[in-house]
Amino acid sequence: MNSNSNIKKQLDQVAKYLIDLGKSIDEQQIYLALVAQIINWRQEINLSKERLSPLIQGILGGQGTGKTTLCRVLCQLLKIMGYSAVSLSLDDLYKTYLDRQQLQIQEPKLRWRGPPGTHDIQLGIDTLMQIRLGNHHRDQLDNYPQIALPRFDKSLWGGMGDRTAPELVNQPDIVFFEGWFVGVLPIPEDRFPDRFPDRFPDHFHSNSQADLPLIDSPNSLNPSIITGGDSPRERRHQRAFDLSFARYSNQQLQNYLPLWQLVDKLIMLYPKDYRYSLQWRLQAEQSMVASGKPGMDSEQIRDFVQYFWQALPPQLFLTPLIKQPTPVDLILPLDENHNFGKICYPV
Repeated sequence: MNSNSNIKKQLDQVAKYLIDLGKSIDEQQIYLALVAQIINWRQEINLSKERLSPLIQGILGGQGTGKTTLCRVLCQLLKIMGYSAVSLSLDDLYKTYLDRQQLQIQEPKLRWRGPPGTHDIQLGIDTLMQIRLGNHHRDQLDNYPQIALPRFDKSLWGGMGDRTAPELVNQPDIVFFEGWFVGVLPIPEDRFPDRFPDRFPDHFHSNSQADLPLIDSPNSLNPSIITGGDSPRERRHQRAFDLSFARYSNQQLQNYLPLWQLVDKLIMLYPKDYRYSLQWRLQAEQSMVASGKPGMDSEQIRDFVQYFWQALPPQLFLTPLIKQPTPVDLILPLDENHNFGKICYPV
């Protein structure tokens, strides 16, 4: 058990790490609260057990929400606190390049990797089961074999991407499993509307234990944002957007349920406005181009982001997850600068 002096040293190291990252005092407190909660969840699942059991911590967030960055920071903070943590992305579970080429012939909607149906679900189940069944007696910790984490290289095949060599890691205490629809559930057919709802919910429950304020009421959303605006090109998008892709994705989500069942806890990164994803993607591409790397133009980026919105419209598949009953345990509301100053519970 850590002495008070060791704990103080760890907290000082945590504070220095977060300060070096440019995190504000409020953000530092949020990160500390998250780390404390994750450690507590891990202790809960090991309570009264003879075997150690790693926590499989899900991180759900749309494009550009900062899932990878959050996982990297949390892994480092947990390391400082004496816990080993690794990250696995839903992207690491993509089907091989050749399999996706065949899939695209069978289902032309799947122009790009990403939506439900483009992943090797069994690979994910096998990997998480290997981690979960890696439960071991405490005196066998040093002798337990390494775990092979799947990895995916998006640069292969001219950017189409393919599997690469797995990463061998020691048995971790915590596994972050992140992705843009990790934990997302299929919805009943009668939930599909003729048009999209045009508002996000007006409030969250805040974490009263941390005395956190309520999230600000979001602005009204214009459904045409998903399908385009008023230009002829955007009107063509709007006419083509008939929810058939979303219905296909909804059917595919059924196949992911056994994978989601292996996730112990789920944290959701929730932008006040889902359209921030487009803004963030544009900013990222502009930075890439400015650094001399190849990138997409604004029209290509819009097509790419809308592709994901059409696969799983946020209002239908993500927004409902902030309300009970939900698999989501905690919500981190995001502003347009990627800041989260609150931890919230589902309504």
